[in-house]
Order: sequence, then structure tokens, then C-alpha cells
Amino acid sequence: MKIILQCLALALLVTACASPQVNWSGRVGSYTYDQAVQELGRPQTVQPAPGGGHIAEWLTERGTPRRIGYGLGGGYANPDLGIGEPRVVEDYPATPDKFLHLEFGADGKLAAWKWINRDVKD
Repeated sequence: MKIILQCLALALLVTACASPQVNWSGRVGSYTYDQAVQELGRPQTVQPAPGGGHIAEWLTERGTPRRIGYGLGGGYANPDLGIGEPRVVEDYPATPDKFLHLEFGADGKLAAWKWINRDVKD
């Protein structure tokens, strides 16, 4: 019984700590720039939008540049080559920065949104 209660408490804790996904499409037409700044902080970029309003972007996930690592694998013995350890090359591909791109109309309300990925500069 004690284990069941512990598992239930853990499940409730995990559920309570999980953050819900934002329904950005549901915010179009009502969400304001001021609400975005209050919720997300200052954007990385703000620029004027055609026809009034502005476009703002927030960095939501930092990417990583490509990395290559070298290591040593298992040893081997060969009568012709002797004893040695082959090199192991690990190639870690780059991942892009992820931005939330919000477009606000002249009325200051959210008009459009999208996710943008930008390559990380080495």
C-alpha cells in the first residue's frame, strides 16, 4: 500500500510540474505585445511590420555548433601491425537556434505566429 501511495504522489508531482503547450493559434486576435513581454520577457529582436505594427522574436531554444570528438576504441593485436588502439571519431551535427516569431498588427494584437530555426554560427 505504501508503494502505491508513493507512486501516486510521484505521478501527481510529475503532472503538476509539466508545463502545458501554448495554443498560439488560439491567441491570434486577442493576445497583445505587452502580454507577450510580460509572459516571455524582452524579445531578442523587434522590427516594424509592413502596414503598421511590429514583429518580435524570442529565442526559445539555444542550438549547438557542429562538434567532432576523437577517442580511443578497444585495443587489438595483429602479428603484422603489433598492438594498437584504433581512433574513434564522433561527429555531433549542429542543431539550430529556435525562435518564436510573433507578428502584431497596428492594433497591437497578435496577427500571426510561427517557429523559426536559424543555424548556429561557428
